[in-house]
Amino acid sequence: MISNVQFWRIWPNSLKIALGIFLFIIIALAGLTTFWVLNDIDNFYAWDIATELHKKFIASEAFVEKGLRFTNNELIYYLKEWYLPSADNINSNPSLVLVSALILGLSLITTSLSFQNNLWFLGSLILVAAFLILARTEIIFQATNNTPFLIAFASLGLTFFAFNSFLKRTGFWLRFLCISAVFIGLLFTAISYSKIDFPIVSLGSYSLLFALLCLAIFVFLIAHEIVVGLIYTVVASSEKGKNAFKTYLGIGLIYLLNCLLIYLENIRLIDDSLMVISPLLLFAASSVLGIWGFRKQCDDIGFFSFQRTGAWLYFGMFIISLATIGYVYATANDPLIELINDYIAIAHLSLGIVFFGHVILNFIGVFQKGLNAYLVLYKPKFSSLILAKILAVFIMGFFLIQKNIYAYNQLRAGLNSAIADFYLAEGDNTAAETYYKESINYDFFNHKANYALASMARKVGDGVTAAYFFRQAIQKNPSEFAYVGLSQNLENEDLYFDALFTLREGLAKFPKSAVLKTNSAHLLEKANVRDSVFLYLETALQDCKSCNTEKVNLQAFWIENAIPSKLDSVSNKLINASNGSNLANQLAIGRMTGNLKSQLKSLPVETSLNTTQFAEIYNQISLPENKLNKADSIWDTYANNPANIGVREDLLYLKILQLYGQGEKIKALKQLTYLAQDSTETALMYRRKLGLWYLKEGLYDRSVAFFAASGDRGSAQVLEENNFKTHLQLKQFQQAEELLQMELNQDTYKKLYREAPFNPYLLSDISNYLTENGKVSEAYTLVFDALEFNDTNIELWKKYAFLALKNGVPDYAENGVQKLKGLMTKEDYAAFLKSFNLEKTRLEREREAF
Repeated sequence: MISNVQFWRIWPNSLKIALGIFLFIIIALAGLTTFWVLNDIDNFYAWDIATELHKKFIASEAFVEKGLRFTNNELIYYLKEWYLPSADNINSNPSLVLVSALILGLSLITTSLSFQNNLWFLGSLILVAAFLILARTEIIFQATNNTPFLIAFASLGLTFFAFNSFLKRTGFWLRFLCISAVFIGLLFTAISYSKIDFPIVSLGSYSLLFALLCLAIFVFLIAHEIVVGLIYTVVASSEKGKNAFKTYLGIGLIYLLNCLLIYLENIRLIDDSLMVISPLLLFAASSVLGIWGFRKQCDDIGFFSFQRTGAWLYFGMFIISLATIGYVYATANDPLIELINDYIAIAHLSLGIVFFGHVILNFIGVFQKGLNAYLVLYKPKFSSLILAKILAVFIMGFFLIQKNIYAYNQLRAGLNSAIADFYLAEGDNTAAETYYKESINYDFFNHKANYALASMARKVGDGVTAAYFFRQAIQKNPSEFAYVGLSQNLENEDLYFDALFTLREGLAKFPKSAVLKTNSAHLLEKANVRDSVFLYLETALQDCKSCNTEKVNLQAFWIENAIPSKLDSVSNKLINASNGSNLANQLAIGRMTGNLKSQLKSLPVETSLNTTQFAEIYNQISLPENKLNKADSIWDTYANNPANIGVREDLLYLKILQLYGQGEKIKALKQLTYLAQDSTETALMYRRKLGLWYLKEGLYDRSVAFFAASGDRGSAQVLEENNFKTHLQLKQFQQAEELLQMELNQDTYKKLYREAPFNPYLLSDISNYLTENGKVSEAYTLVFDALEFNDTNIELWKKYAFLALKNGVPDYAENGVQKLKGLMTKEDYAAFLKSFNLEKTRLEREREAF
């Protein structure tokens, strides 16, 4: 078998290149198939993440004033996540790979057979006809006749006939490229003129039966190759002339025993064991060894040349077989996965037994004499090998009928599920449901069809039907997806304990499932069982792969339960700033601890915010050190978007925080006062925020009023007991002195005003500057706005009265004078009134003179 390993060394360069290209394709396809096999059910199903928004009120330090520490009552938003099973994900990539492999494989097979006589040529025509018939090409064009089949068959048939009859001297490459071009041309024509949305999925689904037949023939062809390899190994390791029969007998029996164990495990007569390898490994080994084995058969038996025909025939079947295995795993078609694994195990066991016996009957003398039995392995009359293969067919039949016609039922179930996938992709749910139900009729507990029907029922709100099919899906081939789907469905029906027990049943099957542990923690939170919640969350983090959801949930757990001083130490290992939910929770933790690890780099451009984006924005903008800002119009767009209606008030609050931070304090205070009118807990927080802002701005009366309105009468009382009114007046005076160290000019007065828009001493100087520069109206507006919030300040009312006179509104000035009458002592009022009347008289004379 391995003699002359580098058999291609004597080939022409053109065939060496072809061999290298197709071997590369086979290796790449084997890699993709391996990926799909290892990914198993995750190829077809995916997890959706449900995100839940939670809020918590926290106390954070605001500022220290007169030795007293004032705190904010603030709100943080944090997130919890859990898993939801997705609906069937009909991906066209597996179909594309299968159809491409069929075209490439058939091109190689028909090219190789075109070198042979008319009998083989007829065989290639029958092969292509079978492919076109089973592929149901008329569905692509929604035709009611066989015209698509006839056109395709005529095009391919004429091409084959030309090479077989008139162009016999044509080399491999030209034949292959011409035949491939016809196949590809037909495919692109079908795609271009298709009347369905997914023609490739249609071809993949309907041609699956043909691909399975090719796989079955290929596996039967190579199933004895491991025994051949054992013969070569025994011969190569034995001394010449020494009896090697016992060695062959021992190693052969060990191999057959392993094949038997693989078969018994596959049909579930024995438990799964790491000691028993997968049937797919037998397929991989046999198919690789078969390259040299099939060459030896071609050379020894002489049916046809391996160089001209055998190699390309073998590679064509190899490519189709690999793509078929990859397809059934990529589409999570568990009836066909079981059938293929059973068939491979049975074929290797049956052919292994027969070929092992065939070698003993025909070559026992050769082994005993110490001669090289491998060299003459296919030399006896071919009839004896044919008889052995026929016997193998009967043995395989015996194994396959041990479960009555279950193998046939699995085939029908898998094919119906594949066709249902096509109709589901097309959006024809009625046809898809029909085929899925037909699949269940043949294999009652097959996971694929039951899960698909459960997902379809869940989508239309039929919880009872969904629960029934989810329950069916976990009977034979359970999956985490089916357990979570069933649990979610039971939870939606308010069957809390049934949902929890379903997840625990799933954990018994999948003890390392981070998904089931995460969802169990989510359910247990409703019962407030903190110890169990933490246990599930912690072990889920240990068993997870990407771990984004698990980290988010542990962050949320510590936000709810940890002492703030300990939060940093327990949450450091959970940071993943690239994940939005994780960053939102980390921002919440940073606001609680004052130790911020990472910040949001930019605000989202979308106006429809999802839960994660909102939590990120809220926690970011609420930070004292926030540097991200949006234009007012953007905040209004956020707030007015119907998608954000549930968090509209919070978005307006963030806009207010930004306004205050940018110096638009009057606008911010007005808008926050509007939000604080409700009687909700959040409105109480807004009132306390107003109390703190007014205190910071030196507005004592307003601060006390809003502290009391927020329910914090203690703070209001503290302000009174510590004579804060006098303290704030003094502070405003000092603040004005510090700010006015900067010269008042056109560039600085606005900046100074934004710093302290309610400071009467500063406003007095700014209004004087504006008046001197002919901006009486602007000066009047600044003082008027300040009086709206500080209507008991004598200095502001004095300035207002004089500015009203200068602005030409004497009635307003008189109102100011009347206000001062109630605020000032008689002596002070008399002195003010005198100066006011003098100014009034002067202005009247100026107007008369003008």
